[in-house]
Amino acid sequence: MDEVDFFLAALAGIGIQFVESQLARCVARDALEGHSSPDFLHTSGRPNRYNPAGVECVYFGEQLDVAMMEYERQMAGLPGAARPFTIFRANVKLPVLDLTESATLARLSLTQEELRSPWRLAKSSTRTQLLGEAVSRQTRFAAIRYPSVAAHARGTVGCGLVIFRNGVRAPAFVRIIGPTDIPLGQWP
Repeated sequence: MDEVDFFLAALAGIGIQFVESQLARCVARDALEGHSSPDFLHTSGRPNRYNPAGVECVYFGEQLDVAMMEYERQMAGLPGAARPFTIFRANVKLPVLDLTESATLARLSLTQEELRSPWRLAKSSTRTQLLGEAVSRQTRFAAIRYPSVAAHARGTVGCGLVIFRNGVRAPAFVRIIGPTDIPLGQWP
């Protein structure tokens, strides 16, 4: 059994928590405006902490300060790190795999250290990326709630959510808040 299959089997025995909340996201302004019409739910397909390359997902902070810390950490050391960015919010209702719960980590055989381990220079997919791949292949969970590494590095606590496009099925939703009742983007 490979690691993704292990996670898929373990996910079947974990209880679902529902998150109904407003989340925040920070995105480089030129990346957002690089489309003819801004795509607030654009998925780059690039690897990140909870997804290998090719998995369609977006990352949000539970609070604005967490979204900003995560954005700054992601951009640190990159060319154009000081370029303008855009902040936007989403209303969500999602079935979530909560990695802040010790029982969930135990069931997945994950440690706090693995949740914070570096992924950028890893020679192969990390365990958290393989977990994200497993979550993207099933339909019980639409998102992973995880402790923010950026917040931890600053000596504070905060959480983020990575939302997997394939997992968001009605009645679950992600709706980007706009100036009217009409969302600027939504899944499904």
